[in-house]
Amino acid sequence: MNDVQKKVLILVRAGIFVLLMFLLAVSFSRPFEEMAAGISGNTVIKITIYCIFVFILYLLLVLGPEYYFDPARSREGWLKDNILRFSLVLFLPFLFSVQAIYFFLQVMTKNWWIWGAVFSIVIIAGIRLLPRMAYSMFFHRQAVPDSLSNQFQEMAKEAGISLKKVYFRGTDEPVSEDNAVLLDFQGTVFFHPKLKEFSPEELDVLFFRELLRKKTSRLLRSTVRDAAFTTVAFLLLGLLFPVLTRAFGYELISNIASFPVMGLLAGLTAIILLPVRNALSRTEISREDEAVMLNASAEALVSVLMRFYDYPAPPPEYLKALVYSRPPASERLNRAREFSEEMFLKSKS
Repeated sequence: MNDVQKKVLILVRAGIFVLLMFLLAVSFSRPFEEMAAGISGNTVIKITIYCIFVFILYLLLVLGPEYYFDPARSREGWLKDNILRFSLVLFLPFLFSVQAIYFFLQVMTKNWWIWGAVFSIVIIAGIRLLPRMAYSMFFHRQAVPDSLSNQFQEMAKEAGISLKKVYFRGTDEPVSEDNAVLLDFQGTVFFHPKLKEFSPEELDVLFFRELLRKKTSRLLRSTVRDAAFTTVAFLLLGLLFPVLTRAFGYELISNIASFPVMGLLAGLTAIILLPVRNALSRTEISREDEAVMLNASAEALVSVLMRFYDYPAPPPEYLKALVYSRPPASERLNRAREFSEEMFLKSKS
């Protein structure tokens, strides 16, 4: 599955969710809520049962596109593995989030969106920041050669960053641009073991990018940016949710039967805010690429990008706006090649 197909699948999943929310809002939600209430009067159990109904419907709708796009669909156990994957990766966070939001709706009906925003921001910050504080607790370590360690120590010193140790980390996860090099808050660097196959120039590119992100506080800035967008999203939900809930014929916003209305609003706010958020993120990564090419090596950046990505035709603009938080791989590769050619021509003139 190439990069564009992966992004299309993300959009298909989101479209199926919005369609399901609409169908539930106009017809099935109240019967589902009544069935759940008939099984248990406990609010937590009722919401859990309702979420199970919704998840089963979503799973039935989404498995078709998943099968169509998955190149490994012919292998034995595909259906069982995907049901398990969706249950662990999607359903449990979904259930936890819905329980939290409806707790706020029931306890703090007027200001629920403020508490929902705070709750979401804490989750975002925890996911982003806590692992950086504790990488050394999770990874087995293997020392890098002294020559490489000294090279990276010198690069960090030039960038004004204090570096303690450099390791290859033990992990079975596939290598990607995001997990190739990890620099924690204590100044310890963990390289993915697959980077043993990379050239010294490619390692320089990856390490320089991580140093650049550390020096420019990219992790903190992206966390603050996403917190701001989350706050705006919840503000829109707080303003529109009561109005649309009544428009769809539901009396109480704190009743789980109104959840599909919230789902529709979440889809609407995503369509409004994601293009802006993604454009800012793409601009930031493009600037990082420019800095890498100026200070490390454009040729090595080309080589690194070719290791991490395949290069189909550029995606449609609507797809790029909605789901690409980084520039499409084809654009980045073309820019790196152009820069390399420009530098070559300058050296000849």
